[in-house]
Amino acid sequence: MRETVEYLLRRAALSLLFVAVAATVVFGIVHFGVADPADATAATPEEQSSLAEKKAAFGLDRPITAQYVDYMGSMFRFDFGETWADRDEAVAEQRTSVDGLVEQRLGRTAWLWLWTGLLALPLTIVGVVAARYTGDGRDAGILGKALPAFLLAAVFETVFFNLGQLLLGLDWRPFLAPTPSSITRPLPVGDLGTTDGVLLATKLAIPPALALAVPLAGTLAFLWSRGLASAADRSFVDAARAKGLHGGLVRLKHVLPVGAVPVLLVAGELAAVLVGMTMLVEVVFSLEGLGSLLYISVVRNDYTTLQASVFVFVVFVAAVDWLGAAGHSLLGGDPTRRRRGVWGGTATTEHDRSVSDGGPVSDGGVDTGGDLSPRRHVDGIRLAVRATPRPALVWAGAGAVLVLLQFGALVDTLSAFVPGIDLAGVVPRLLDRRLVPNAGYRLPGGGWAGTAFGLSPAAAWLLRVGLVYAYAAAVALWLRHGYRLLREVYRPATWHGGGAFLARLRAHRAARVGGAVVAVLLVAAVFAPALGTVPADRTFMHSSLDATEGEVDGSGAVDYLDTETGTIESAAVSQTITRTRSTSLGSVGPGQYDEFGQFHPFGTTYFGTDLFTEMLFGLRSYLFVATVVLLTAGFLVLLAGALTLQFGRPTAAGIDGVAGLLGLFPAIPFLFLTVAWFHPAVSTLSTQFQVVGVLFGLLAWPRLWRTIRPLLAEIDGRAWVDAGTAFGQPRSRTVVRELRPVGGVLVAYGLVAAGGAIAGTAGLSYLGHLSVGAPYGAFEWGGLLWRGQNFMLTSAGHTFVFPAVGLACLFAAVQALAAGIRDAATADRPDETSSAGEVGGLTS
Repeated sequence: MRETVEYLLRRAALSLLFVAVAATVVFGIVHFGVADPADATAATPEEQSSLAEKKAAFGLDRPITAQYVDYMGSMFRFDFGETWADRDEAVAEQRTSVDGLVEQRLGRTAWLWLWTGLLALPLTIVGVVAARYTGDGRDAGILGKALPAFLLAAVFETVFFNLGQLLLGLDWRPFLAPTPSSITRPLPVGDLGTTDGVLLATKLAIPPALALAVPLAGTLAFLWSRGLASAADRSFVDAARAKGLHGGLVRLKHVLPVGAVPVLLVAGELAAVLVGMTMLVEVVFSLEGLGSLLYISVVRNDYTTLQASVFVFVVFVAAVDWLGAAGHSLLGGDPTRRRRGVWGGTATTEHDRSVSDGGPVSDGGVDTGGDLSPRRHVDGIRLAVRATPRPALVWAGAGAVLVLLQFGALVDTLSAFVPGIDLAGVVPRLLDRRLVPNAGYRLPGGGWAGTAFGLSPAAAWLLRVGLVYAYAAAVALWLRHGYRLLREVYRPATWHGGGAFLARLRAHRAARVGGAVVAVLLVAAVFAPALGTVPADRTFMHSSLDATEGEVDGSGAVDYLDTETGTIESAAVSQTITRTRSTSLGSVGPGQYDEFGQFHPFGTTYFGTDLFTEMLFGLRSYLFVATVVLLTAGFLVLLAGALTLQFGRPTAAGIDGVAGLLGLFPAIPFLFLTVAWFHPAVSTLSTQFQVVGVLFGLLAWPRLWRTIRPLLAEIDGRAWVDAGTAFGQPRSRTVVRELRPVGGVLVAYGLVAAGGAIAGTAGLSYLGHLSVGAPYGAFEWGGLLWRGQNFMLTSAGHTFVFPAVGLACLFAAVQALAAGIRDAATADRPDETSSAGEVGGLTS
């Protein structure tokens, strides 16, 4: 009991430390950003003349240290002062108190969270029951987690209000309480004392709460299924059954509480994710809660309100994290084991594989003498190649041919990412728009001119798509053949291949489907210039990466057949874009030709550009963000692991503490605040993608670290590692030999974090793009969704449907592939990793 109390007191102190650190980060962002928090509000000369008086009134002219001390004191006293943006000398007597704003908005957010919990609980139970009766629960919740909250909110906002049009006889507007105008309105929590007020507040809260509950329930279903499966195999369950207890009573009294442990261990991370999703959903539904107050305060540069709203949110996250630790202790968690992970990470298991006790043995049964270094593998492969060089030479020659066919694309990619190199378009490549052109015009007598082989633009485009994916299939077959050569011809006797891992991965149904979808989308992103139906310079996505505002090259001309005169005419690109916009008044739908004879597979956008091409370049942007996230988070995890293995437990405790602090930061609010407040230093969209990728990677690292930390602790504690150290071998070198399961888990949850970053990036751009100063344009899928939601149920509904389905498919595919890699890497010990990595995909 004493140890439990000490542990909870320690966790309470660390929770207070987290609140202080988070408040300090907000203070630093606001006061050390590009724009001064006061100067940002002085837009006119009249306002600038009184700026000094305003600064003095708010204490902004004092030393920064004095401001910080007063700020921290007022925050912890919950004395938030007055709003800055609403302050004006002419209405000084009507100053708005931040305390009143926060109190009012917090009530609406609390009501929303109440209904989120009420809706998430039955959805979670359904997911757990479905996982129990359809499999082992490994794939539970993938579909729910694959639907970002802001996307569901945009769909529900339209569907619920127009339910009468979609389902005859089921009109949402008169249900419970009449809402004749709109369901996107503030929650009337002030009227909860009356029956009508409760009914109206409940009705308005159900659609946004459902948008929050679906992805949250997906994660809870997986965590709870995993916990129940682990608890059912415990020895105390067998002992209870041996004493004659009924099976249902055993599950209710023993299995069910212990099954909640994975959820309790990540309660703080789930709360942080809920905060980010709440901000997005409240903005979509105009609920005027604390999340939308945070968003508005960032847009208006209202730094006092901003600091107060963030502070309340981080206090909520810290409180939930502490309650999760308390619940874990009440369920019998051992505080002495939890001390190894300062922030409640999963304790080190005592399970050791038999192969580890006896030393490493190859899959062929040949004793290697303990030498499994990468250098020995390389030396063995090199000797085998020298003995049988012909297969390797043939394979290398085929690879050289494949590279030369697309060498121009590699050069263009290098030019795009390396400053000072401008070789785009200099080196030719095979798969180019010029190989199979699809831009042409219809002839008066029938047929087409300007397209490949006189085909129609649609047929020519499909031919080019087929060639691109045929090339991608050739590369995949070349890689597969190389792996088979390595395994069957050049494999040394000491080879510990991944044959078993790949076999388990191929047997994973969800991973097969997810991997196929990821492969198709990856090829589409890499070959976007060739797959697009129009040139890249005719899309907003391409031109906006290096500028704040998108600009389409409208100087070119398009030849087309004038059906009225029967002659070939020419029109400027800008004219064709203006006249082919997709709105509720008229649109160019999927698979249709516009009036200028141009084919659009997905139709056109609100701006008149080709939707398919816009989505291709948006997919490229997401691929870039995901790559930055993986590199950043992976590097930090490997660095933390190396330091832990080299310097031991004190260093590990410090790293665990830092990871615990960063893991509780709500990603979406902090990312939006950082990018917006440092505008215009990160005004271009390419710079914003880089910054967002690094920040997402930094915030994803703690969850990745907490996930692989138990595996590292298990490996480091094996007897043969100590034996190797006793013989003078470096401990780090001995441990590295057993890191293959860690690598698989790291890749799996790195993909989860990358998928969450993609959804978060789309959510940030949906709010108004990544920077407040950037316009709403077709920069990537989030912007397309924002524009298209207004036409969801019109003839231009494709402008929303295709980006929405694309984002959901991409997110679901990444989740499924990651689940397969995770299960294949931990098949012999599925319960030895922390659950923190599962939260990484829930960022928006």
